[in-house]
Amino acid sequence: MAKKNNENINNEENNQDGLNEIVLSETSGHSGICKYCNQVQLFEAPDGLSDLAYNDIASDKCDCAGAKAARKKKERFKAAGLWAKDKFSQDDGQLQLVLCSINATFNGDVDAVSIKIGKHTHKVDTDKDGMIRIKTTFRESNEEKF
Repeated sequence: MAKKNNENINNEENNQDGLNEIVLSETSGHSGICKYCNQVQLFEAPDGLSDLAYNDIASDKCDCAGAKAARKKKERFKAAGLWAKDKFSQDDGQLQLVLCSINATFNGDVDAVSIKIGKHTHKVDTDKDGMIRIKTTFRESNEEKF
């Protein structure tokens, strides 16, 4: 990207009424404090963000053990969400329920959630290492009533 007077030209197209326009965003050097190790990080970022936003960027860019663990945790959360989007229907609220269950167990709000959908039971919890675990069981009922 060409840099001119602290402006980066992003080739993002804004397609309104068939017109394309180039969006300009100003970036410059900023600093923030990592929330895991309290070290100051220097980085390029858009101008006009809050101090909290710059601190979040600093935490994302830091190489301390806490920041690395947080990035790994975020990747696991994202992977679980992508898996759920592939396995559950969006049409009848199944996906939303499973995503909320993953979020609640991942954040430690609840220990586990069991969801029964048809003949499948899905248990969402975390293991001792903080990994998200989703166990699905299938029950074939042979009960007959007369």
